[in-house]
Amino acid sequence: MGALTIFVSIGFGVAMGRRLGVGLFGAPGDPPESLGPWAQWTALGLAPFGLAVLFQASPRDPAVILHGGVVGFLGARQGAAWLGPELGVCIGAFAVGLASNTYARLADRPAAVLTVPGLMLLVPAAWDSAASPASSKPSPSPGSRLPSPWCWWP
Repeated sequence: MGALTIFVSIGFGVAMGRRLGVGLFGAPGDPPESLGPWAQWTALGLAPFGLAVLFQASPRDPAVILHGGVVGFLGARQGAAWLGPELGVCIGAFAVGLASNTYARLADRPAAVLTVPGLMLLVPAAWDSAASPASSKPSPSPGSRLPSPWCWWP
């Protein structure tokens, strides 16, 4: 029951914050323009090192974490091209799982070294389906992209 209470309070806070934001600043306009592929690849190269610090990985793990992030990112991109942006992230997660289990068997290290950071990099991709190449067409209205947290509350 405690988890349900927390979930409802988070939902209430999001709804109240959105209403307050629209009241103070007006309705959200068009989304900002993308920075381009150079920003994605730069972030993909730097994020695993930040995750290595966050998860207190050993000094030999950042290269492995980088590999897991690249496998997940490319798997999600290819999956989005094949199955659409919603299921593309599932393909990326499957690729991270395969890579992490292979790493665990070959290096005799825990699979979580690759799995946890690789999946952490996939979480924002699950929320922003507009970042995939399969959905490069402009949407008819700002609220029609799925799944956007801004369209959960009326």
